[in-house]
Amino acid sequence: MTETSATEVAGRSAGREGIWSRLAAREGEGYENDLDVSSRIYAPAASGYPAALLIHGSLIPLFYALDRLFLSGFNILSVVLFAACILLNRRGQVVAAFLLASIEICIHAILATLILGVETGFFLFLLIQSSIVILGPMREWRMRVMSCAMFAVLAAILIAYVLIAGPSRPLGVEWTAVFLAGNMLATTFILALMLRVYDRAVTTAEAGLKVEHDRSEALLDNIMPPKVSMRLKAGEEPIADSHAQVTVLFADIVGFTERSATMPPEQLLKLLNAAFTRFDRLVEARGLEKIKTIGDAYMVVGGIPEARDDHAQAVAGLALEMIDACEEVGREMGDPLSVRVGINSGPVVAGVIGEKKLAYDLWGDVVNTASRMESHGEPGRVQITEATRALLEGAYSFERRKAVEIKGKGVMTTYFLRAAK
Repeated sequence: MTETSATEVAGRSAGREGIWSRLAAREGEGYENDLDVSSRIYAPAASGYPAALLIHGSLIPLFYALDRLFLSGFNILSVVLFAACILLNRRGQVVAAFLLASIEICIHAILATLILGVETGFFLFLLIQSSIVILGPMREWRMRVMSCAMFAVLAAILIAYVLIAGPSRPLGVEWTAVFLAGNMLATTFILALMLRVYDRAVTTAEAGLKVEHDRSEALLDNIMPPKVSMRLKAGEEPIADSHAQVTVLFADIVGFTERSATMPPEQLLKLLNAAFTRFDRLVEARGLEKIKTIGDAYMVVGGIPEARDDHAQAVAGLALEMIDACEEVGREMGDPLSVRVGINSGPVVAGVIGEKKLAYDLWGDVVNTASRMESHGEPGRVQITEATRALLEGAYSFERRKAVEIKGKGVMTTYFLRAAK
């Protein structure tokens, strides 16, 4: 069974919803009113306040029997205060309950020490309060440290005063020893509870950090080549590389813009996701790198981030498989689907851009020409440039097109890729 976080324990103990939202509503009042407050305060308080109520309630008849009526009466007030703490805690007013309990502990420790003497050990609760304040709601760590010091100094002054002036109504040796033993046990228990709360909080935080770290690592590896993401994690900046010979592919779903005007959004997305998911598997199987999707366009490169001699052959094989895969998706979904593919080869620059939404991208004339090969191609066919054809010579057959006017490039000789030889 996995260990439950302190926050989850708190939530279940309360049996109420909206506690954390009520805490959040108090933000800006100088307190750390968030889930961290609940982890530090709520869980131990949920059991600590009822225990304190029972203990103070049992002291009422005891002090009455010992003829310490003032302390007996003060314990009646303590019972009322801790009952209020329980109620406030359950209503999500964690900070108010914590402060009320802290006030009671301090006053009770001071009065009991002044009346019964240092030997009874009631001053220990000031030292406990000095430690408990670390759990408190103050935002700044230095304020917590100063509060700890304040309670420690207060305890020292109290002890010195009582040792010099003497207690007002000390007890006999037997009852002094009983109270000392009881207060020492209570101190040990409270400190152990605090250590347990912090140990659980640290363990839970470490586990959560590991999950988030692994998730962010996986996400980064998913949006860019692993070797590039490793360089990014190592702090390398900027990341920009020149690649002398790669092959770039652009694919575009035919007629997708028209479909988007008439097809329900859910069905449109399902169709596109089915095709692109199939493309992703084919890209991974051939060891190529998917760069990005732009609407219904899909971009892939071979030879990046690591150079490979067969980058053109791998991309050409992928292109033919993408055409078949697109047709299969259309048949499976009962909606004819075809893709238009363009390929070009040559030098590019690759790198990471952006500060928040990082992107690994390619730049260069080769990229622009590959995009033009797609946009000036035909449905269900792969159009390639002369540069790519030269790299595929002997491995594939081609169909030469008539001279084509390519936007921004002028007249070019291009080819349709046919089956492998």
